[in-house]
Amino acid sequence: MADTFLCKNLKTDTVIFNSLEKPTSFIKRNNGLMFRKKLQDHEALMITGCNFIHTFFMKFSIDVIYLSKKMEIKTIKRDVKPYRLTLPVFGASSVIECTAGNKNISVLSKGDKLYVGS
Repeated sequence: MADTFLCKNLKTDTVIFNSLEKPTSFIKRNNGLMFRKKLQDHEALMITGCNFIHTFFMKFSIDVIYLSKKMEIKTIKRDVKPYRLTLPVFGASSVIECTAGNKNISVLSKGDKLYVGS
């Protein structure tokens, strides 16, 4: 099971993703984007309680937004290819994964604060 939310940049008050999926089961959380086809620009996946990711068994490259507990962007890793493992990001407590080259995140930068909700 997964819940879907809206994600906004509080600095610019713009919607980044209008379909942000947050997995609620262990299996959905563990699988993440594995075995899925490409996402649309308005779609993303948020995994809480993690500060690094892997892209094993994925079919496309992704951009990854690392967030602190206060939802501030710690860093953005772009174009993470399939079958890779990223290093942990100090101070990150969740990640948002989207298709690589997503135009919606091109305006985001370190320190921006995001809102995730209805």
